[in-house]
Amino acid sequence: MNNPLVSIIMPAYNAEAFISQAINSVLGQSYLNWELIIVNDGSTDNTSVVVKNYCHQDSRIIYFEKENEKQAIARNFAITKAKGDFVAFLDADDVWLSNRLELCLLHFNTHVFDLIFFDSYYSYEKGKMTSNENMRLGVKDYIYSDSNGLKKFLSSNQIPILTVLAKRKKLLNVGGFDPHLVPAEDYDLWIRLIKTGSKFLSVSVPISIYRFQNNSSTANDRYAAKQVIQMIDKNISKSEFDQLKPFDDVRKWFIRALDLQKNTTSDYKIYRSLLRKFDLLGKKMKLLFALQPVLPKTVFLKIFRRLI
Repeated sequence: MNNPLVSIIMPAYNAEAFISQAINSVLGQSYLNWELIIVNDGSTDNTSVVVKNYCHQDSRIIYFEKENEKQAIARNFAITKAKGDFVAFLDADDVWLSNRLELCLLHFNTHVFDLIFFDSYYSYEKGKMTSNENMRLGVKDYIYSDSNGLKKFLSSNQIPILTVLAKRKKLLNVGGFDPHLVPAEDYDLWIRLIKTGSKFLSVSVPISIYRFQNNSSTANDRYAAKQVIQMIDKNISKSEFDQLKPFDDVRKWFIRALDLQKNTTSDYKIYRSLLRKFDLLGKKMKLLFALQPVLPKTVFLKIFRRLI
């Protein structure tokens, strides 16, 4: 590749405390041919003031404001505004290492792969973050494609989104992020890309620092379990389930979802529907779901674990 333009997508909601660190990590990149598209997703703090100050300093920073509709719609909007053939993602509370883009482009054989991602450090620091070799997300070197890649992804979301470099056209071809599946919308996108023939490369080198926060949409992945169940229902057919045999993975997601405090009647209907779809709803399981409204949650979950 000969110096391609990379479009960096940054949704921001009430991000004034951290967004300067994120923007500075982009400004400090060793690779210079980029545009940073920041979408203020209805912030009520001083995010706009901070970002506009940076826009005056560097014309590569492009700023939009819209009503709050969460990160999936904000990212989709930014992708439609992007001019680069390649897209990278950075949330407003995370940071990149200075060689992030350079390493991605160095390893990205675009004749073979459609998306590349790397490992990342993580941090619980509230101020300036530093890398720590003992605090890595643990991405391994791997090639994801076809049914093998799909099966690997059904176990968990393999991709730290802040390390992704992807072909913009591929993202647009599958419709971008599904706003109905937040906070599992990125997981859903990767699954759809693999199912439509995209090939991913992962590299075990850390190129970023992810900030864990209690109010983050991924602060605890079990809170996304409900949306993951919906994502599996949306993307995996009965024949694919029979072929891939991801029973242990699906069982894990069911238990995580059922362990949530805020399951509603409609949620239980979704869970029951997926069990029926995959022929996992036997007579005893049907009876258990019929009794769910009157059973204590702990009892329901204990019996479910035995039956599934």
